[in-house]
Amino acid sequence: MDFLARREHSLYELEHKLRRKFLVADTSLIREVLTHLEEENLLSDTRFTESYIRYKKERGFGYLKIREDLIAKGIDHKIIEGKLLVDDEWLAIIHRVINKKVGDNKTITVKSREHSKLIRFLMMRGFKREEISEAVSNLRC
Repeated sequence: MDFLARREHSLYELEHKLRRKFLVADTSLIREVLTHLEEENLLSDTRFTESYIRYKKERGFGYLKIREDLIAKGIDHKIIEGKLLVDDEWLAIIHRVINKKVGDNKTITVKSREHSKLIRFLMMRGFKREEISEAVSNLRC
């Protein structure tokens, strides 16, 4: 319960933490506890996914990065796609990230070093190429 009091966890994530903490514990006992937590609605992959997506979007990460992180945390693909595809604010997020990175007054010329760095940065943040092209084309050149 201490783990869940701090933040939401995925089923996979919490199972992994419990196995590390209680090395000698029977895995069936851990599974039983996790099942009970799910039945009591104290542990929910859907709720974890919603919370994680909201947090990562606030931090300026894109669809691809968030999706990759959730897969690594053991979230089912159907839950991920159901929560991520509903969202249509990716362009607003990418514009916010660009404004923070570049600033309002700075201009970037196409094919310059700064332009390439910005595109690489946005790709590392997990934005799709189409979103990057559309957002970068709106920059003052």
